[in-house]
Amino acid sequence: MFKKIKYKFDTALERNFSNLVFFLLIFSLVGILIFAVIFGILQLLGLTSKDVSFLEFIWKSFTFFLDVGALSEEPYAENNFAEITLKTLITIFGIVIFSTLIGIITSTLSLRIEELRSGKSPLDEKNHIIICNFTKKTIPLIQELISASENKNLVITLVTTLQPVEAQARIATQIKKDPKVKIICRKGYMWQPEMINIMNVAECQQVIILNPDVDNDNYKFELDADIEVTKEFSSIVQSSAWMKNSCNIIAEYFNPSTGQQALEFNKNIIGDKINKIKLISSSEVSEQLIAQCINTPELIQIFESLFGFEGSELYLIDEKNFSNFEVVYDKTIQELNRFFDNIIILGCYFDDNKKTKPNIILNPNKSYKVKKNYGLICLARDESQIKNDFKNLTNQSNIDVKEINLKISEEQNDKNILIINTADTPEKVIDINNSILNLNYQKNIKNIKILNKIGNLDKDKLINKYEFQFSNVIYGVEFQIIEFMFNGKPHYAYQVTNKFDYPSNHFKDLFEIGDYLLYFDWISEKLEKTTLSELISANRGLIGGSDYGSLRLLAFYIGNGADFNVGMHIAKSIDSELFPKILSVEQCKELGKYFSIEKDSNPKLVNHSISLLDEKSLGKDFKAFFNKENINEFSNIIVINDEIEGTSKLNPVEDHDMINYYLGISNNYKNSPKLLTDKEKKKWTGNNKDFPEEAGFKYQYYKDHLLEANKNLKLSKNDQEDAKLDEKIEDNLIINLNSIFDNFNDTKYSKENINKLFSLDTDLSHSYITEVNSFRTKNVLENFKTNVYQTFFGTDIIDLNSIVGKVMASTVYQPSTIEIVKKLLNENHFIRSYTIQSKNLRATFRELEAHFQKQNQILLGYIDYDYTNFIDGGERKIRKIGINPNQREVIKLNIGDRLITLSHY
Repeated sequence: MFKKIKYKFDTALERNFSNLVFFLLIFSLVGILIFAVIFGILQLLGLTSKDVSFLEFIWKSFTFFLDVGALSEEPYAENNFAEITLKTLITIFGIVIFSTLIGIITSTLSLRIEELRSGKSPLDEKNHIIICNFTKKTIPLIQELISASENKNLVITLVTTLQPVEAQARIATQIKKDPKVKIICRKGYMWQPEMINIMNVAECQQVIILNPDVDNDNYKFELDADIEVTKEFSSIVQSSAWMKNSCNIIAEYFNPSTGQQALEFNKNIIGDKINKIKLISSSEVSEQLIAQCINTPELIQIFESLFGFEGSELYLIDEKNFSNFEVVYDKTIQELNRFFDNIIILGCYFDDNKKTKPNIILNPNKSYKVKKNYGLICLARDESQIKNDFKNLTNQSNIDVKEINLKISEEQNDKNILIINTADTPEKVIDINNSILNLNYQKNIKNIKILNKIGNLDKDKLINKYEFQFSNVIYGVEFQIIEFMFNGKPHYAYQVTNKFDYPSNHFKDLFEIGDYLLYFDWISEKLEKTTLSELISANRGLIGGSDYGSLRLLAFYIGNGADFNVGMHIAKSIDSELFPKILSVEQCKELGKYFSIEKDSNPKLVNHSISLLDEKSLGKDFKAFFNKENINEFSNIIVINDEIEGTSKLNPVEDHDMINYYLGISNNYKNSPKLLTDKEKKKWTGNNKDFPEEAGFKYQYYKDHLLEANKNLKLSKNDQEDAKLDEKIEDNLIINLNSIFDNFNDTKYSKENINKLFSLDTDLSHSYITEVNSFRTKNVLENFKTNVYQTFFGTDIIDLNSIVGKVMASTVYQPSTIEIVKKLLNENHFIRSYTIQSKNLRATFRELEAHFQKQNQILLGYIDYDYTNFIDGGERKIRKIGINPNQREVIKLNIGDRLITLSHY
């Protein structure tokens, strides 16, 4: 019995702080009563110096218990030995009890403070952003969120396995403190049941789940990190808190199939909230960006300008934003861009009363007209610009823009690519190689050489040919998936957004721009007209799914040229009458003939070579490495980094080899002839018909004798001096060339022929692409690009952490950003660059825009370079990147500068 009572007493004290305080209070009162009883007994025995009542002594005992100084105030002469002893014992008893109580309170407070610091207390925040996991992307993401907040109050909460104090310290070293931004850290994993309540998911604005860094400790493989994201994602969507507050969730996966698997597993729970879930694959973004950089140099800076928050960014607007939005209906994208002065319309989107996720349509055909219930996708510096442009919007049908004589060129030369793989695993270089070929719609890659860090690369896994790639364009018609609601249920249709020439236009002739394809079937008889309601109620079904599976099926059956007609139900608008269109057996067979030719034709093969990367020799003699590997022969150099553990290092030395490659290759290019293409070889070796071979003119001779003559070739931006400078440069070229040729014969060359010989082929330099692990390294290399003249036609520095951070931050405020990124990187829309060949180009953005509208392209901006000379394709540095500049101001550009557009393959 005693043991049981003692156990219950001990557990009660362990369980609650109030139990301990209550026990001390009772113990104190009992002690005071015991001392009072002892005093009463002493008084009865006559051992006290004076008589006092029992209650009066209880009060006296209480004062001795509470106040140590009360004993010193007692007159010594009025107390005998027994009284002094008793009062001293009461005072000591009080000291012991109060010391214990103070110690308990202090200990409890310390534990509470430690608990707060360890991140175990619940949050009392609303409309906050939750970020799960502290990774290499965390700080760039927080920086972008702060930039996007536009000086508004912002609460960011972080779930991490780090101690909150350590996490806060890491953040504080990189992010400037802002009084309007509150950053709170809690320790743990989001899949822990208590963490859902601690982070107050029931009242948050957004949840972002970052993929943990592969650190060879907690997460040895990418799959480990992906499963961690799946655990956290599943825990959130299955919680009652998320059911109550279905906020947007952005989940980052390495392998996109793992993310889709997690989404499919939780599909029944998520239900109609599926559009709240945004999945992004960091590996896909990296591979696709590298592939696009091959033919669009400087893409990374353009991409970051589009999705970052410095300058112009993306906005999705609709009739809820503006009272006069209906004036955009029945207008083309080109017409709208002529109306607006400060924003650029990139396309439109269909949003079925916010019940489905927006269906993104970028750069549709110039005949495509915006329909009711559609919104606009635009670039603008801020919302005030959009409001001002809409305020001035009128119903005028056309605006005259002066035509300009624009001479431009596009890099379409054959590509010889060198991939330097410093990663410890071969899978990464294989995936990048395959992505490059899958997304190279120009099919202009001839050779790929891989310098591999380890020698076990499986060549059989490398794609070495351009295989038939199915896209959303079949038989000359481009379709976009449209999700819509009908009778409370989601359905899908295909909308025609573009048409192209095709050897047989039977299929294209069935459609008009803007039509919807809702159903197709293989028939032997003519289809009847019907309505959408009748079609659905007849259970004949519609286009299935949110991908192009049905479209592939249609192409497959027509491509086989079977003996049947193809019937299609087409509508001008989704809720209007459906009418049938028939593709006859003969037409199917004719289309199938061209389809089979395209599909079964011998694919263009790409030559691969694989060598072992000798990293040890790089530090000793980079020039020898440069010459040994014939790096000068490659049009594109890609350096793949090795993943490093996410740490708080201010000096990421793991990226030093990336800097070494960049400096070494750049320096050696400056000292090597660049005989890249057949065109260039003819120009420099005397095989040009305008210059007889006996002239003996060689590349090195030109470089030695004319480098000094061209020291003033750096172009002026002063309008008054430009013409004189150009004339002086040309005169210097003729004088010096004639003096050189006089050494060989008496032939004189005209200005026209000399200009042909020395046309400024600034797009014939090499392009450089490098991955880095840290935004700190990226900043160093970006400074090189800005301050040092480079020999590269384009330099793309890919810090995946920064890019994914920008995309995620943009998605927080514009949830469709991820869909737009996928459209730009993985469909037939892409960012394109053109090199200006006109001298002293002076034009407004609107005039340049009109030029590209004729080609069904949308002008986004320009890159203004500062050249030191044009020899070897030029040495340049970026002076300015202008995305969405003021459209009425005159832009001053020159030879070698670039114009950036949104286009189609």
